Amino acid sequence: KELSCIKRVTWVEAVLKAEKDAWSLIEAAENADIKAIRELLKAGADVNARDHDGWTVLMEAASNGHTEAIRELLKAGADIEPRDKRGDGMTALMWAVSNGHTEAMRELWNAEANVNARDDEGMTALMWAASNGHTEAIRELRNVGAHLEARDNNGWTALMWAACDGQTEAIKELRKADIEAKDNIGRTAFDVWQEFQKDNPAFQEISDLLRP
Repeated sequence: KELSCIKRVTWVEAVLKAEKDAWSLIEAAENADIKAIRELLKAGADVNARDHDGWTVLMEAASNGHTEAIRELLKAGADIEPRDKRGDGMTALMWAVSNGHTEAMRELWNAEANVNARDDEGMTALMWAASNGHTEAIRELRNVGAHLEARDNNGWTALMWAACDGQTEAIKELRKADIEAKDNIGRTAFDVWQEFQKDNPAFQEISDLLRP
């Protein structure tokens, strides 16, 4: 019994240490503390650890645009495609794109992240780029094979997301998209723009661009 208790105490201590190391690694990734990342990984910290909201270490680095941290984590074997549980099932690539971190985005797709992965709402990285007006990301995603006409669960395309959020430069960047595409209730990008952007200074210009 005494030996059993000793083993149990040792096991509990090991679990607590692993949890502490995981949290330390997540914090190091969030803050781009490369030295701490290397030391923690060398000490055996789980490179695929998640926080209580389901974010992985890689997501923390990607969402903050910490390219060198991303590099270190990928080198250590970080899984590139897990989905978060705090947002809408987004991947590390989606978080990098959504926050406009182009270098981080490149690092992830160079490691073969799926540029056409979908979150729980059916949104792709290209849709996130369009919604947030990140034109450089739109161009580069298209160059590496992002599907221009992909639809989310509501039938919205990247162009519709750009129209909804008033991202005029993104709309221009997506001008080769099918402007006659309709969502699940029959609206085109033009209809979406008309509905949500009546007060936009570029209302007439973009209306002319999107008119079927």
